[in-house]
Amino acid sequence: MTDVEFRLYLDNVGCVTRLKQLCWDIFRGGLQPELRKVGWRILLSVFPSDTTGQERISLLETKTRQYLAMKETWKRAYVQGQLTEKQLATLAAVSIDVVRTDWTNDYYCGEKNRYRVCQLFDVLATYSIYHPNVGYSQVRSQYSVNS
Repeated sequence: MTDVEFRLYLDNVGCVTRLKQLCWDIFRGGLQPELRKVGWRILLSVFPSDTTGQERISLLETKTRQYLAMKETWKRAYVQGQLTEKQLATLAAVSIDVVRTDWTNDYYCGEKNRYRVCQLFDVLATYSIYHPNVGYSQVRSQYSVNS
């Protein structure tokens, strides 16, 4: 789906008007790479379909601040020795899997992209620590590499 086609599903303030049809058309034809950040966030309900373009920007800023606070909290707890054995085991599992990331994948390939492996670790660790009932599995790591 191109930018022009994507905009056919938005009203004049950026709200999605035909979500089911948008989902179906993306399923059938995919999204151009430059649309994926917004498109996937709409498909996964990170951005509700009734949010305007401006509301999505604000929502993303809020969610980014929340994520950074969560990440900082568990990292501080780690340094202070306040994580549980289960949380430490989760971090160990994430560490082991993240270094096995496919370095030939364009997203991670090359020296200029090595920081992305650290980002992957942070995202997987933060999610796993704050969602202990879901926990961590190698499948989640593989999913993030292949998506």
